[in-house]
Amino acid sequence: MKRNIGAFGAVLILTTIPLAASEKIEGAFGQKIGDVFDLSTAVSTNTWVDGRVFYGIRPQEPYEAFTKYRVLVTPTTKRIYCITAEGEPGHLLAAKRMQNTVMYFLSKKYGAESKVASSLDERTICDGDMCVRTFLIDGVLKIEYTSQSLATTAAKELLERDVKAVNPKGL
Repeated sequence: MKRNIGAFGAVLILTTIPLAASEKIEGAFGQKIGDVFDLSTAVSTNTWVDGRVFYGIRPQEPYEAFTKYRVLVTPTTKRIYCITAEGEPGHLLAAKRMQNTVMYFLSKKYGAESKVASSLDERTICDGDMCVRTFLIDGVLKIEYTSQSLATTAAKELLERDVKAVNPKGL
């Protein structure tokens, strides 16, 4: 018995084949993961409640969906381990539409999306240790480029810094 999958079947098969990544995930917005961050280029400095410090940056080539750009660096060695950007609050459907557009370009550049996501509003592409993730929070589109190993190094350096700052007597 002969089966004809037809045009729809061919399109379905072609669209499910992952694209090979043409570029490695190395960074974005003029910053490279793993580089030592030049603190003099920061336009702002802030600290999250957990002690992580992030620096506001001016991107070399801003992307229309984003208005705030930041880097997170390892506390001691000041190596960039995460580059983030976010847009302005807006309607969730508009942010989702922009996320689809951003992910279209990222998948063309870096390859197919990973299948694992913690929510429907999170989409990720990984290449070994490096990942780029887009997600939506309260109608705001955010993007993060992260080195998992350098994020681990940052956590260790932060703990070492905190341990040195605390007097353990009385414990």
